[in-house]
Amino acid sequence: MQLNIYLGAFRTGGQHLFAMARANEAMLNDQGIFLVQKNIFNTAFSEATKSAEQGHDRAEIQDKLFAALAQGQDAKTLLYFDPLLSGNITRPIGAGLIFPRIKNFSRLLANVMDHDKIRLAMSVREPSAFLTSCYGQALINAHVVPFEEYVNDVKFDAIRWSNCIDRLTAPFFDDSTQTYGVKPIIWRIEDYPYIWRQALGAITGVENPQDLVGSSAPNNAGLSLYGSHLMYKYLQKHAPKARGDFKKVREAFLEKYPNDASKPDDPFWNADQIKEMQYAYDDDWYFIERMENVQALRRQIVS
Repeated sequence: MQLNIYLGAFRTGGQHLFAMARANEAMLNDQGIFLVQKNIFNTAFSEATKSAEQGHDRAEIQDKLFAALAQGQDAKTLLYFDPLLSGNITRPIGAGLIFPRIKNFSRLLANVMDHDKIRLAMSVREPSAFLTSCYGQALINAHVVPFEEYVNDVKFDAIRWSNCIDRLTAPFFDDSTQTYGVKPIIWRIEDYPYIWRQALGAITGVENPQDLVGSSAPNNAGLSLYGSHLMYKYLQKHAPKARGDFKKVREAFLEKYPNDASKPDDPFWNADQIKEMQYAYDDDWYFIERMENVQALRRQIVS
């Protein structure tokens, strides 16, 4: 049995990927691939890590974990989606690092399972778009702070997804062989609409990804930065007083100010700074594609 985990990042198409997995669940189940519910995973993984800390036998811990996750199903592969494993959306960057605590999860996972039974997947996004989208998501989840405060301690020139990936894979490095036991599957959200079947096929291990059904249309555009700015200003003047008031405000702003890449936004940043982040991201992705500890998925452009 194998455990395949999509662990984020936030606002990089994970909800769409999960929706496509659900839409093709019958096909996946026929091949022994089953989705794991969040509450089941959290309980089972917590018990496994506690057992590891107490020095229990690793093989027994792993067997018990698989049994708890499989829930009696005849599974070949268990599939779990949870961007919370990467970090917290209210603080996705700290000390210049994207998801500074991501190594904590991979270390715990490496301690309770054989590395050849783990498959990880993660998607990335251009940092300025990533941060603004995360801010909107944090705001609609009642983390009400101004955008300037949200990004106050972010060192924009130091944001590198490659560094995040290095920290994710470090616990799976074998000193004796000088190789990585787990090489996460990585793709860019900018390529995702064109390769979503490839991405879902890679994380699930399904035999015929070309037969996956669905659409590349996003199912959660989120709130634009301009809309986030207006929502924050509105909440400062009209603080919710009754249960349900915040939800009404959130739904109204999501409907009126959805994130739309085809429309110019109000970035609240210097345009040159955003351009520098975009250039750095392109350079970082060029580097990621050549890293020995990843499996990078690429959009094939036919000329």
